[in-house]
Amino acid sequence: MIGRYGHDDLSLALLFVAGACLAFAALSRNRNASLFFVFVLILMVLWGIFRMLSRNRERRARENEIYKSLTGGFSKRSKPFKDSMKEWWGNIRSIRFPENKRNYGLKMCLFKCPGCGVDIRIPANKGRIMITCPKCGKEFERVS
Repeated sequence: MIGRYGHDDLSLALLFVAGACLAFAALSRNRNASLFFVFVLILMVLWGIFRMLSRNRERRARENEIYKSLTGGFSKRSKPFKDSMKEWWGNIRSIRFPENKRNYGLKMCLFKCPGCGVDIRIPANKGRIMITCPKCGKEFERVS
């Protein structure tokens, strides 16, 4: 891809339109409408690939600027949707896949080994305890 234009907002919009055409072609009961959507799908994909592999960077950048001036761009409009989807997926993941199932909700303290300097995680609120470093084996006492 060295020297090629790559993807931009217009290329993403072309691929989005191609995906919509694929869905319409699959759901259409009319054969002629389905063929039309497949034809538009092929055109959009080929145009998007042509733009991404083009070496004429100035012309593609100018096309993208015209697209942005006419529509406001793809990424600006999709940002709220992307943020809401990211938040929704984060909530789903935190419910179904907790970070650490054994210590879920357990508070931890970090202590630095005086011998080798490695960070050691110890459960909180255990009082005065003796800690043995797993790396160097040095024992030291701390309050968690």
